[in-house]
Amino acid sequence: EQITCFKLDGSVVYQSVAGRAWTKSFQETRCTPIVDDDRLYYITGMGECVCMNRADGKIIWKNDFWNKYTISPSDQGMCEQVLLDKNRVLVTVNGKDIVMVAFDKLTGETLWETPGNGDQANYMASRIIEWKGIRQVVCASEGHIYGINPETGEKIWSDNKWNPELEKKPWAFTLINTPVFYEGYLFVSCGDGYGCTMYKMSDDLSSVELLWKNKELDFYIGGMIELGGVIYGSTGDKNKWAAFDIKT
Repeated sequence: EQITCFKLDGSVVYQSVAGRAWTKSFQETRCTPIVDDDRLYYITGMGECVCMNRADGKIIWKNDFWNKYTISPSDQGMCEQVLLDKNRVLVTVNGKDIVMVAFDKLTGETLWETPGNGDQANYMASRIIEWKGIRQVVCASEGHIYGINPETGEKIWSDNKWNPELEKKPWAFTLINTPVFYEGYLFVSCGDGYGCTMYKMSDDLSSVELLWKNKELDFYIGGMIELGGVIYGSTGDKNKWAAFDIKT
């Protein structure tokens, strides 16, 4: 895979090889590069976390988490972009034993690792949520969604009820949308005909309670947004726009 930098007039500043490209279904690049000061961070389709010099595209450090953590990929390869948090680069590796890793953003050194359930990789980008002064990372594998302490990597909770049809494991890893969090409510949408799930989180973010599931609110690849306590999105193959009040 290559990272290309353009000027605003369309001329190429540089083109730099980042790492191994995904060569199976729907080949080539997936992830969005994340820029932070004079560096950019990127994940290749074959599971390499790369830190590059923003000005010239030279690689500063690279971690091959695909081989280190024995990744079981989805049929689309690795699709997540990195999540930057303070001095950390957070990556949902979904390895045999480890679900998430934090790298030092300057050196690439491993800061912590979070044990997982050995699930196959997912497509979802992780996110930071904050409630009543407590911060947490929410990430996912094919069968579980996790709440993790971003400072230590401690797994606070995990749950596998987000998939409306757990018995249909081949489709469990189609979670693409990053969950929406609003005032203690966590909304997860699987899409592809399998609907969505709403959780209520405890005030200390130590646990989640399943509130409801709905197949009609089937937000899929198009994403979803929260505005004023209402979630808006496209219902995938139902060809409709939908909006609903999070709390009611």
